Amino acid sequence: MSGQRAVGDVVVGGIKVAHQDFLVSTEEHGQVFDQGRFDGVFGLGKSALADILRQEGDSEDRAMPFYINAIKQNLLQKPVFSFYVAPGEAPGAVILGGTNPKLMKGPVKYHAGKSDDYWMMDVESIAADEEEIQTGGASYKGGAGHGLQGIADTGTSLLVVPEQFIGKIMHRFKVRSDCSNMDQLSSLHIKMRDVNNELIRYTLTPKEYVMKTGNSCETGIALMELNLPGPHPAMIMGDTFLRSYYSVYNHENGQIGFANANHEHGEKIPLLVEETTAPAEPSPTEMVEPTHKHFSRWA
Repeated sequence: MSGQRAVGDVVVGGIKVAHQDFLVSTEEHGQVFDQGRFDGVFGLGKSALADILRQEGDSEDRAMPFYINAIKQNLLQKPVFSFYVAPGEAPGAVILGGTNPKLMKGPVKYHAGKSDDYWMMDVESIAADEEEIQTGGASYKGGAGHGLQGIADTGTSLLVVPEQFIGKIMHRFKVRSDCSNMDQLSSLHIKMRDVNNELIRYTLTPKEYVMKTGNSCETGIALMELNLPGPHPAMIMGDTFLRSYYSVYNHENGQIGFANANHEHGEKIPLLVEETTAPAEPSPTEMVEPTHKHFSRWA
């Protein structure tokens, strides 16, 4: 995709950030844009990841993500945001400025952040039931400085893992397309050390990591090598993981927290609805098609 930088006031969930930089997309290519039911990407990564918007001669406060500007403009109760990823077609939620206890069960376990670009933390092991593969930590054969790190990312649908860290046990998670071996699959365990040096085990049952549509099933785990800068290999803890665990992101200390998601919460979360936008004159900071489909979480 390509486009140009614009600046304007941006309002999300009643929070109005002034002088927010954003990219106005003028050209898009690829299946994700052809088939995606969205108007744009609302990035909540760290500031270093927004370098693509920075231009020569910019001051340090330019091209900051929305949530950082909201914090700097004292619009949030806390320098925190959190995510609830819902199952199926139910609506999820992003909470700016804190957490919603009704969307989680039990305490939040926090892990030290390890990157200026991503919400990334150390991963010490991945297991299929009792069969465990060491991926990091003091006893990791590859060295503690080269262990696996996980990126929490709501923009990725799957759990994405380099083959060297899960290939040996991947057959234990592979569901048949007709769902006939669901009761033979193993639970997936991911262990990460929290800020209190306690080793926390996060479990995904077959029901949680298998994506089922009608009578068809597919494993929500992909094998892929991620070519990121630095000595650590990386995995992406996408929606396959985040659907089961409510996630919390602290801008002040860089920590990432997880608690069991509560899918019986009873909260009234606004639905994603389709509406037709009337013709409008484009302003200096926005480009509007004469008539287009608009999908909004805030209707």
